[in-house]
Amino acid sequence: MKKIEAADFLTYKTISSLTYSPSGACAGFILTTPDDKENSYHQELWLYESEALRPLVHGAVRSFIWDSDDTVLYPAEPKNKEERLSGSFTAYYRQGICQSEPVWAFTLPICVTDIKKIRSGLYFVTGTCDANYPEYHSMSQQERELIEQAKKEQADYEVLDEIPFWANGSGFINKQRKRPFLYREADHALIPLAGPLFELAAAAVSGQYVLFAGESYEQKPLKRAQIYRYNIQTERCEKIYGGTDYFIQNMEAVGNQFILVASTFQRFGVEENYCFYKVEPESGAISLLADADIYINNSLGCDCRYGQTRSIKGTDSYLYFITTQRKTAQLYRLSLDGQITPMITQEGSVDDFDLCGDTILLTGLYQMLPQELYRYSLCSNSLEPISAFQASALADRYIARPQPILFQNHEVEMDGWVLLPIDYDPKGTYPAVLSIHGGPRTIYGPTFHHEMQMLASAGFFVFFCNPEGSSGCGNVFGDLRGKYGTIDYEDLMVFTDVVLEQYPQIDKNRVCAIGGSYGGFMVNWIIGHTDRFAAAVSQRSISNWVSFCGYSDIGPWFGLDQQAATPYDGVERMWEHSPLKYADRAVTPTLFIHSDEDYRCNMPEGIQMYTALMNHGVPCRFCYFRGENHDLSRSGKPLHRLRRLQEILDWLIKYTK
Repeated sequence: MKKIEAADFLTYKTISSLTYSPSGACAGFILTTPDDKENSYHQELWLYESEALRPLVHGAVRSFIWDSDDTVLYPAEPKNKEERLSGSFTAYYRQGICQSEPVWAFTLPICVTDIKKIRSGLYFVTGTCDANYPEYHSMSQQERELIEQAKKEQADYEVLDEIPFWANGSGFINKQRKRPFLYREADHALIPLAGPLFELAAAAVSGQYVLFAGESYEQKPLKRAQIYRYNIQTERCEKIYGGTDYFIQNMEAVGNQFILVASTFQRFGVEENYCFYKVEPESGAISLLADADIYINNSLGCDCRYGQTRSIKGTDSYLYFITTQRKTAQLYRLSLDGQITPMITQEGSVDDFDLCGDTILLTGLYQMLPQELYRYSLCSNSLEPISAFQASALADRYIARPQPILFQNHEVEMDGWVLLPIDYDPKGTYPAVLSIHGGPRTIYGPTFHHEMQMLASAGFFVFFCNPEGSSGCGNVFGDLRGKYGTIDYEDLMVFTDVVLEQYPQIDKNRVCAIGGSYGGFMVNWIIGHTDRFAAAVSQRSISNWVSFCGYSDIGPWFGLDQQAATPYDGVERMWEHSPLKYADRAVTPTLFIHSDEDYRCNMPEGIQMYTALMNHGVPCRFCYFRGENHDLSRSGKPLHRLRRLQEILDWLIKYTK
């Protein structure tokens, strides 16, 4: 049995943007493969038709929609970084499923982030626009060229006059807005449906209406969406809900009804589970449809995904949605009378889906494999694989099977797992790694995770769990406001004790801890509160809540909400829950990994911990990646992802020989 090596992720294929054609005769999806030679990702548009899989569009295709039953519409990938950063236009092409070459369709003078077909030749378009140039979309080519030249001349500095002024994965976003437009292909008219300072949150199309939600702001968003209605027949747009009660995450049409996935955040703060609401398109009245205290979306952690996915889909009668349930990501169904019914509940993860009639196509993580395509029959309740993209990549490789462990703390039952090392001998002695997920509102589950499999193949026990604060177990379980580093830390230490008791083959002197994002915060916290770990790896972490709330792209609301304090009336509480306060107690050799374009958990958070440990003589190392963001481990450049894995492996081996 061969080991899973760090570089093996380069052979995995990921599947995204799974979408049926209007009739359901076929489906398209984006197949992505890491390309270490180009240090990028190769994306192709594939077709599933007549039980067969085949590539349809070769080359870079990051998204698409069905323009007819036998034609797809997709944007051309920018040729270079300058073109991508300028965001000044998006060219669309049409490709027939029986044609060999695409045909240019139209070019829009905005950076399109989403497009929805209303009817033939009419589209609802979302574009990232610069509010400093509100009429850019209607200018002449000469006027646009003058603006682009001015932008180049000003490229060496940024002017900030609002928050957030940057966003992870997007860079500086000051005065950048996701603005809604209508595009009429017949006369190439691009019609803005809201002002230049409007930020779109969600939109849906049904019958004669387009409903969209968002808010206009100058300095600071309220994160409270208002709702607008565009009448396709009368071409009139008007506000139908002007309140500020709801944060709207998503919107979908079910028949002629419009459903909101939204929350007031009044009970459990910004991490509160969303509810389903019904909005009347005529009056704008909003009414609660279902409050099931469940996590809507897939929050199961995995490092083998790439691309856009769907979390909800409306049909004539139901709303289908992905939900995180304790240790799996499942597919549920909501009826218009508020009844919620589980549909796909197999152990694993529904990553993306679409449905036609009684058949659901999905991308999923099952049977301890990376993503494959599956078909689920509502009639027979059967799940069967369609693709075998990973067969050759994992042939004859050792895949460690998660051994479940249930444990209790604070009178709460929690899920954990253990991966056995390669060539495991019950009479042997082994090092081990505690892996801590991010979030904190994410989960681990018994699914394939390349980093963990690599460590198991390197001879480590790997153990991981879902402590309090994780998603999938309700609002009370997930509420960590003002508790970071307390109940969650105790859960992790109790879990570690249980694992060591059940697996005496683990050498207690060679146990390590590793985590990223919230997991990086926990690693920083752990090394300041115990010396039980032989080594640690802290990635994209938080060390100081006071500084975090001032420069993270989510700091002004997430940081303040989660700490239940501000630097002005509760700096002592924020400092009490900051790992940096306890860094002088640390003795654990620690590797810090950060990225210079991570605007979520900014690089200074790791640097502060690194500097503190270095000043106190603790063995440490800081590795940062240029041009990467918070998602380095999942979607960073392939060679950077490879170097990251090697840094982790080398550090752990160094201190567990």
